[in-house]
Amino acid sequence: MNFHQLNLNEKKALTFIILECQAFKHGNRQRPVETIEVSNHLKIPHKNSMKIINKLRKYNFVTLRSRMSAGLNGNGYDGSLYGVLVPSQNAVDSVNKYLGGK
Repeated sequence: MNFHQLNLNEKKALTFIILECQAFKHGNRQRPVETIEVSNHLKIPHKNSMKIINKLRKYNFVTLRSRMSAGLNGNGYDGSLYGVLVPSQNAVDSVNKYLGGK
């Protein structure tokens, strides 16, 4: 699957993830992009944004990393709510081309 075959919300989510990851990389953001932020950006419930994220993961546009946290029961991994999203280079190239970049 390529970028142009994604639906509008999937394109919005992927573009948001990439732009925010680039901002983090360049020091314009304090932490990596989390799944809950995609929900907030798209203004949809988290379970619906996870369906989009899982599709992006299935086609290797992004990877999802759990993060260590203090949690309620001591140290452990957060669930999908605060998972960190990392785009693939292919996704970055596709979105840059879509946005008219290099």
